Amino acid sequence: MIDEILGLLYLLIPAYFANMAPVFFKRLDFLNYPIDFGKKIRKKRIFGKNKTFRGLFFGMILAMLVFYIQKIFFLEGFVSFSLIDYSLYSVWFGAVIGLVTILGDAIESFFKRQLGKKPGKPWVPFDQLDFVITNFIFFAFFIDISILSYLIAAIIITLCDMIIQYTGYKLKLKEDFL
Repeated sequence: MIDEILGLLYLLIPAYFANMAPVFFKRLDFLNYPIDFGKKIRKKRIFGKNKTFRGLFFGMILAMLVFYIQKIFFLEGFVSFSLIDYSLYSVWFGAVIGLVTILGDAIESFFKRQLGKKPGKPWVPFDQLDFVITNFIFFAFFIDISILSYLIAAIIITLCDMIIQYTGYKLKLKEDFL
C-alpha cells in the first residue's frame, strides 16, 4: 500500500506544478483573459477574473515538462514505485494532467462564486482538494488504486498544500493564508 500511495503522489507531481503555474506567471500579460469570458450565472461570474487562459496555458506546459522529466526518471530506472509505464505515454498525458488540474480549480471557483465567496479567499479543504479530486477521477481510467490509498494520499496532499500555501503567504506571493 505504501508503494501505491507513493506512486499516486508521484503521479500528481505534474498536477502540483500546474496548480502553482497561475501564481508563478501572474505578472505576465500573455493570455490574460478570463476563461469564463466575463459571463455570469445568477448575476455572479462563472469562474471569476483570476481563472485565465494564461493559467491554463502555463499549467499545461509545466505539467507536460514535469511529466517529461518523470518519464526520463522512469526510463532510466530511478523510480521503482510508479503506477504507470511511462514508456507508453507521451508528454501529452502530462498536458492533460495540467488541463484536468486547472479545470478542477475552475470548478471549485464556480462553487465559490455561486456561494458568494470572494476570489482568492481561502475555502478549506476545497482549495487543497479541487485539483486532486479531478485528477483522481482522471487517473481512475488508467490505474487501479484502492479507495484507502486515495484517501490517505488526499490527507497527505492537503497537509502539504497547506504548508505550500503558508510558504507562499510568508513569501508574499499570496495575500491570505487560510
